[in-house]
Amino acid sequence: MKGLLIKDIKLLNNQKKQFILFLVMFVFLGFTGIFMPEFIMGYLPFTLGIFVMSTISYDDFDNGLSFLMTLPVTRNMYVAEKYVLALVMIIAGSICSFLIALLMVCKQSGAKEMTLWLADSGYILGAIVFCIGIFMGIMIPVQLKFGAEKGRIVLFIVFMILFGVFYFGEKLIKMIDRANVMSLLSKIEQTPGWLVAIIMLAVAIILLLISYRISVCIMKKKEL
Repeated sequence: MKGLLIKDIKLLNNQKKQFILFLVMFVFLGFTGIFMPEFIMGYLPFTLGIFVMSTISYDDFDNGLSFLMTLPVTRNMYVAEKYVLALVMIIAGSICSFLIALLMVCKQSGAKEMTLWLADSGYILGAIVFCIGIFMGIMIPVQLKFGAEKGRIVLFIVFMILFGVFYFGEKLIKMIDRANVMSLLSKIEQTPGWLVAIIMLAVAIILLLISYRISVCIMKKKEL
């Protein structure tokens, strides 16, 4: 797996100029007040996740994946490496984006506002990691199954379905029992931010493990 990680890091290194450009642009816009710190917190790990997906596209290019399988690399190892790389990138991006957002809050607000923001940052960071974990958990098996081009179409359909489920599910819950929903939201707001972040991170890891098993099955059946 070490060799696969080195390969992907070198592939990502080829895109470092593009990534640095995006990062500098959004940090600049964030410090000027155009973007909220919460947006910066989500932008960096999400962008790193997209870059991880690009390594699968590079592997598919010009029968590269078929060549990889002639080396001492198993299909399980290949899938596992993609998830390890994704987790590393998401965690590293989340830490860096949190520090950048913290600097932005320090510059724009006083000590009291910064304390309030830190109290809420656990919810925000947990929600961001949770959403990106779900995104990666869907994207990796889809791209392994359908490839880069068809994968984009399938991914769009999947997220439209998820949007519809969440949208109509929210409407249905409000229609069924609004009082219980508000009570539940109130209890969640009273829960410490760090605890919410840990719970969301744990759920995201469980979903990624399920996604990993699906990806292994896809990869075993994939014709190279």
